[in-house]
Amino acid sequence: MNVIHILCDTLRRDHCGPYHRGRPLNQVDSPEQPDWVVPTPNLDRLAARGTVFERAYAGSTPCMPARRDIYTGRYEFPERGWGPLEEGDRDLPSLLSPHHTQPISSYGAGDVVSYFISDHKNMWCAGSGNYHFGFSGFEFIRGQQEDPWATGSGEFYCPPPDLPTKLERYWRNKHRFGSREQDLPVARTFRSAAEWLRRNAGHRNFYLHVDEFDPHEPWDPPEEILRQFDPRGYYTSEWSSHPPYSRWRERMDAGTLRSFQARYAGKVVLADRWLGQVLDAMDELDLWRNTMVIVHTDHGTFNGDHGRVGKLQTHEIAAKNMIPFLIYHPELGHGERRSQLVQNVDIYATVLAAFGREAPPERHGVNLLPALADPAAPTRDYAIAGQFARSATITDGRWTLHQGPDPEQPLYWYGYHQQRFYAGQQTLGRYVDGRRLVERDPVPADYLGTWLSDLQADPSERRNCAAAHPQRVAELQAALLRFIADFANWKLAAHPDYLRVSRALVKAAHGEEAPLVVDPFAGGGSIPLEALRLGCEAFASDLNPVACLILQTMLDTISRRGPGLADELRAAGATIRDAAAEELADLYPKDPDGATPITYLWARTVHCEAPRCGAEFPLMRSFWLCKKPKRKWALRLRIERPESDTPHTVFEIFEPKAESDVRVGTV
Repeated sequence: MNVIHILCDTLRRDHCGPYHRGRPLNQVDSPEQPDWVVPTPNLDRLAARGTVFERAYAGSTPCMPARRDIYTGRYEFPERGWGPLEEGDRDLPSLLSPHHTQPISSYGAGDVVSYFISDHKNMWCAGSGNYHFGFSGFEFIRGQQEDPWATGSGEFYCPPPDLPTKLERYWRNKHRFGSREQDLPVARTFRSAAEWLRRNAGHRNFYLHVDEFDPHEPWDPPEEILRQFDPRGYYTSEWSSHPPYSRWRERMDAGTLRSFQARYAGKVVLADRWLGQVLDAMDELDLWRNTMVIVHTDHGTFNGDHGRVGKLQTHEIAAKNMIPFLIYHPELGHGERRSQLVQNVDIYATVLAAFGREAPPERHGVNLLPALADPAAPTRDYAIAGQFARSATITDGRWTLHQGPDPEQPLYWYGYHQQRFYAGQQTLGRYVDGRRLVERDPVPADYLGTWLSDLQADPSERRNCAAAHPQRVAELQAALLRFIADFANWKLAAHPDYLRVSRALVKAAHGEEAPLVVDPFAGGGSIPLEALRLGCEAFASDLNPVACLILQTMLDTISRRGPGLADELRAAGATIRDAAAEELADLYPKDPDGATPITYLWARTVHCEAPRCGAEFPLMRSFWLCKKPKRKWALRLRIERPESDTPHTVFEIFEPKAESDVRVGTV
């Protein structure tokens, strides 16, 4: 099996043919969009062969947090923000190509040749740039956005609004790589991917990951494409290639907004055009017979929706959170659509499954191959999304809850890497016990509070119906809390900060009266103990008298006697042990070397009838003493023949390395 995995950054699903299906943008999800129809014939071409997931959601945002979801199969945003892979991440390319530093010729039949092609400069720049380390090979297409590439001192064109910004680097780069369409980063990226397929199609298993930056800003498509949507073209010299991430009416007029919308649509058309190079290579090489293809995005963006342009700014509203997600599989789901909830975090397990491998434990993603085979196959009950230090989003596909954080609670960054992208947004403290305290700026008001959307009645999420549906809010909040509880690190369960927050959540849910947790079959008491830890009252019992004694000790005696009880128990145990040892000493005489036996093995014996032997042999079915997977011990016997005495049997306890090291029984 082969896998081609293509990510196009910041791709709105309503601009993709498999989702708009020929409708104008303002009739798809958001009435605040223009009335254009955006042609994407190559996405349509892939959808006709594969499966379109209609309810696909992002996850951690923005760009690099989404990549870490994809590369690790775990949500990043509850733990930390933008940054590189960490050493314990078990990233996807490293699992596929564990011998990636070795010669390709040494790869075995089951090994995967993995390759990474990208013009996304954050994949190799400071602050996040180690995502390519696990691949067998990689290729960077230079010059996109503010990639620190060209440094020439000559004159070059740059729109005046971009000149004092980081985008000056992009226009300096563009002066170097040229303005012809075939020279643009998107063209070079997809062309390199197609050429790689032609050179590598003979591998038994390969994984090609193409991370294409378009249609992310800068929005500067060729003018002939732009005029399909805005006949004015580049009508003013005072245009910028990057919209402000803000409410558009505060920063521009309606004509400027329309220009941004048109240039974004043009970038989508441009990316789709060059995506065709990869699909053409698949036709040419007949790769459809043995290659799975995934095409998706990291997240969407506002483009007039909610009166905004650009991403970030507020909750993970549908314009950012609902994404295009297409999979072609050689044997499954051809020309079909699926309604299950899926997310970017699912790509990890799905790609591993395509190569016949299981995902490691403690992953949040699920394998989507069963969903390709069966429209009714379960995936997940809820999709989760969010930004670190901002609000969290949970949806069941019909109802979506955006829950703002409590800005008064402490915030921690779980990871040893410093945050190095959003300058000034978050200052991290020292790395202590696996985390850093975040000294954060005030959380913007647009991320606070509680927002509930009914996607069936309001797909663009323009109305907050939380007040009208308190039960739905409570259900989704409870589900979100369950997710947070599952995500939590158990090692921090006794940390004072976490205990305080947990008890505050219980109190907020139940008011002044602490809830009573009743467990009539409590066993060792784990449930009532956890209830007490979280500030609840607890009642526990059990039918087993031993369990009752344990519960009495743990829940009552210890709490009454305090820490001194442990010392008393140790002293009592030592007294009982010493008295037992003295009373039983005659039954366990010490060996000649001073060792004390701890048990006896009893067996009938016979004497060997061989001439000049007469040694005494035990009649035993097995000489194994312990045969557990990680602890194996056995008896080894040998005959000693003293010159002046009768031969006799000597026993030795040893640790066998193989089954054959232990002799069979004597009966």
